[in-house]
Amino acid sequence: MYGSFRDIDIQTLLEFIEQTQHSGELLIEFPAQEVSNPHFWLLYFHYGQITYAVSYNSLPLQRLQDYLRRYHLDSSLDELITSNQWFEIYPKQDNLFTPRQIPEYNALWQLLENNVVSPSEIKRLLRNIIQETVFDILSLRDGNFLLKKNCHFQPRITKIKITPLILKITQQQQQWKQLFPYIISPEQCPILTNPGELKNTINPSAYKTLTVACQGDLSLRRIARYLNKDLVTISQALYPYIQRGWLHLTSSPTVAKEETTTNAYSSTVICIGKPESINEQITLTLKQEGYTPILLNNPAEAVSRIIEEQPSLILLSLDMSNRLADQLASIIRRIPQLSQPLIIVLASFNSDPLQLAKLELLGQIEFLVSPFEPSDLSQILKAHQSVSTRNGRALLA
Repeated sequence: MYGSFRDIDIQTLLEFIEQTQHSGELLIEFPAQEVSNPHFWLLYFHYGQITYAVSYNSLPLQRLQDYLRRYHLDSSLDELITSNQWFEIYPKQDNLFTPRQIPEYNALWQLLENNVVSPSEIKRLLRNIIQETVFDILSLRDGNFLLKKNCHFQPRITKIKITPLILKITQQQQQWKQLFPYIISPEQCPILTNPGELKNTINPSAYKTLTVACQGDLSLRRIARYLNKDLVTISQALYPYIQRGWLHLTSSPTVAKEETTTNAYSSTVICIGKPESINEQITLTLKQEGYTPILLNNPAEAVSRIIEEQPSLILLSLDMSNRLADQLASIIRRIPQLSQPLIIVLASFNSDPLQLAKLELLGQIEFLVSPFEPSDLSQILKAHQSVSTRNGRALLA
C-alpha cells in the first residue's frame, strides 16, 4: 500500500493499522520542503501494535547512547560495537526480520542477551524510542508512505497500543505549541547566558544540572534523553528562563569543529568486500590514482583497520549483503576519532533502492552501479582528492 499524506493524515493511517491488526512495516518519507533534508522513518507493527520505530535521519546509535547515559551504560554500547559479536548477522528469510538487521535494535537485543540491562529497562528504553519517533511523525505534514505486510521482528521485545499512544502524543504536541515562538524545534541547543539570576532562582542541584546541560552543545531532545524525561517536560521547565533571557537557544550545537582541510587526503583506501567484487581492475584504478588499497573481507577486522589507518576513502561492496553493508556504513559514521571519510558503495543493478536511499542518508556517499567503467571510478577519485568534504550523491554507471 503506497500513498501520500495529502490523501490521508498520519494519525488516520496509524489508526487504520491498529483497526486492521496490521503486521508489517511502514516507511515514511518527508521531502526537503518540510525539513532541511529528506527524512525517513521506519515503523514496525505486530497485529496492530507498534513493536519498533527508527529514524534514518541522524547518527544510527546516538539516540540509544543518549538514553543509556542515564544508566551510565553508554560505554557498554561502545564495547559492544567494537566486538566481533556485533557482526553476527542473521539472514532475512520469508519477510522475517531479526533484531540484528537494524543497528539500534541489534544493540538493544544484545544488551539484553548479555545482561547489561534488565528486560524491564529495555522495554522502558524501547517505549521512549517509539514515543520520540511518533512525536516527530505526528507533528509533520505532507510526504509519502509505503505500508508493507508481513515484515516484522522476531523475537520482539515489547508491543505498544496505538490509540493510547496517539492520545498521549497529541496532548504533548498541544503543550509543545504553547512554547512558540520561544521554542520551535527539539534540535535547538540552550546556552546559559545569565548564571547569576538563575542560581538565585532555582535550587543548587537543579542549577548544577543546567550548567552542565546548557552549554550550547546539546539539543533539547538530547537533554531530555540524558535526564530520562520527555521533550515537552524539559522544554516547559526551561521556558520561563528562556523568556527572561537567562537562557539562549541556538539552532545547532556550538561545539567547535575540527578543521578537515589539512590532512584531508589520505593515500590509503580500505576496500571491504569479497575478492571477486573488488577485482584487479578496481585495485589497478586505485593505484593509478595514487591510492594504496587494503582489501578486507571481515567486517570486524575492517572497523579495526579503519580506526588504525584513518583513511579518507572507503570502498564498500554490497555483495556481503545489503543489510550488513548498511550496518557497517552506519558504524563507520559514528567512530568518534574518525574524520568523515568518503564511502564509495559498489552496487548492482538489482540492489534494493530503499537500502541505497538509507545508505545515502549517512552522507559522504558515492554509488557505482555495475557494470561501470574504470573512468567512472577515476572521476570520483579525482574529485575526492581535490575536495575535503562533499555531499553524497548517486553516480549511475
